[in-house]
Formats: sequence, structure tokens, C-alpha cells
Amino acid sequence: ENIQGLTANSYYHRKGGVSKYGFSFKVPDCCGDYQEPHGGDAFASMYVFWEGGEHYAVQGAKLKTELTKGHKYYVEIFLNLADNYEYTTSSFNICFSNKKFPKDITMHYYENCKHQISNAPDNFIEDKKGWTKVSGFFIAEGGEKYIAIGNFEKKTKIKYLNDGSFVEYRKLKERILFYIDDLSVIDVTDKLNIEPDKPLVLKNIFFNTGKYNLLPASYHELNKLLNYLKENPDKKIEISGHTDNTGSFDFNMKLSENRAKSVVNYLIKKGINK
Repeated sequence: ENIQGLTANSYYHRKGGVSKYGFSFKVPDCCGDYQEPHGGDAFASMYVFWEGGEHYAVQGAKLKTELTKGHKYYVEIFLNLADNYEYTTSSFNICFSNKKFPKDITMHYYENCKHQISNAPDNFIEDKKGWTKVSGFFIAEGGEKYIAIGNFEKKTKIKYLNDGSFVEYRKLKERILFYIDDLSVIDVTDKLNIEPDKPLVLKNIFFNTGKYNLLPASYHELNKLLNYLKENPDKKIEISGHTDNTGSFDFNMKLSENRAKSVVNYLIKKGINK
């Protein structure tokens, strides 16, 4: 959902095409840039700075489920600076609301709205090949079901990459374009009771009979494990799987292995080191 009316947000996919003006929207060839997604097969782009200090783009969507009052949420998104840009910024925000965000091309609404997640002022998005993570935690007020992302700061700190100097944002006659990927909002209120060198049974991991594709009902339990691993990046774990006794031994051995791999792949896709 494109919230702000006059923006230049784009979407790139491995199955994307070429516009009538000759611009490619097929990953990894993105209008002249070469960029692989952080995960999956696609990502989006948005201008986070426009000429003369004007904010430019906002992107947003409706969440699949409302946030729960008093619950703690972990939020992360990955950003990449487009190749042909000599300036960058650290100004990037994520807002949640129980009401749909307005299409305010003046940006006055967004400059004054509550930002639950704000990028660290010194975390400049400089990497043009890899991805830079912006993340944080917040406690939900309850009922939030809309999200908006973009540069909502009244004063944007701009960095000139060629010499590392900083530029007065209202005098800069340039643009800054970010690619964005893998936005996650994870309820981390529930904690897993993990003890070193002892197995932990994940009780709510669901598959159809004889299948190894994770069902969506599994995500809540897996996200608790995901949060533990993000908070403890030095930990190493082993994932094992099992099945019931329906079917042959060889079939069940292969099925249990594939189910374990499905869990592993889910964690890797969410940013956990293999």
C-alpha cells in the first residue's frame, strides 16, 4: 500500500519486467544497479531525501494481526543505498498506529507522529552492496494495525560519502534512494526457557500429514526462538525433527529431516547465520 500520494516508490522482483521507458524492475538488475535481495526474490525502493531538504517518500501497509496491549515487539528492516548516490543519511523511522496513515505530501503529519522505532543517528546507510539493519523494541499500546516507514525527521543529517563530511540538509540539491527489504514485526513477550546443552521441545510447530512445509500457525513459536537467537548471536543450536509412526521407516527418516530443514530455512530467511 503506497500511503503518500506523490512518491516514487518502486518494486523489484526476479520475475519483474522492463518498463516502456527501458527501466528494468527485474532483480538483480534494478534500473542500472546490480543488487541481490536481502532475502527472498524481491525488494522495494523509496526516496528518503529530496532536493532542498524536502522529505519525499512514505511506504506503509496493514498488519496481518493487531498488536496486543502491553506486549513487547521486536522490529527490524534492512536498507541498502542505491549505487549512484554520493550522499546518505541515518534518518529513518517506523511508525505504528490503530488508524490508517494519511496521504500528507507536506509531511507535517509524519514529522509530528510518534516514531516507535528510529534508526540510531550514527548508523548511516552507506553499504551499496550489502544490507544495513535498522531495528528496535517497543511496547504496544494495543490495537495498532497500520505501519508506516520512511524518513520522518524534521532535520535530516546528511553525509557526503566521498570525504565523510556532513552537509546542511536544506542546501543540498540531491536525492537519496534506499532499497528496503525483509521488514519483520515479532511479538517477543513470551520467552523460551532455554538451558545450555539440554534439548528444548518446540511444541507448536505444525505440518500437514506427510508434508514438511511449515504451516503459518508455527510462526509464533518459531519467532520466540528467532528472538532468542537475535539476542544471543554467540549461541549455536542444533535443530532436529521427528514424525509419528505412520508410514515406512525410510519415508519418516526423510520427512523428519526435511521438517528440521524447514525450521532451519525459516530462521536463515529471518537473518540468522547458517
